[in-house]
Amino acid sequence: MTRLAAGLGLRAARPVRVEWRVELRARGHRLETGPGPGQEVHAASYPRQGRLVLDTALRRQPAESARIFVHELFHFVWPRLANAERWSWERVLREELRGRVKGELG
Repeated sequence: MTRLAAGLGLRAARPVRVEWRVELRARGHRLETGPGPGQEVHAASYPRQGRLVLDTALRRQPAESARIFVHELFHFVWPRLANAERWSWERVLREELRGRVKGELG
């Protein structure tokens, strides 16, 4: 995963610790593991703690694992962007939605 982040040209202000856990579930505002109640999730990010958690099931799906990792990684990037950069992305997303573009943004 570190090579993937480097390939995106990202450099962390501080290290992001990546953890793998079995059967991730969101229950209330807590992340739990193992069988039980709660909504199954693939990952969770904690930017203030410098921590990203991925479900071990993703190890069997490299493409999906990479997609979810990049999504979670950008939870660390987004707060560091200037307002003008965020608004620029908002315009891109708005155009994608207006044009009913298929794919990750659409």
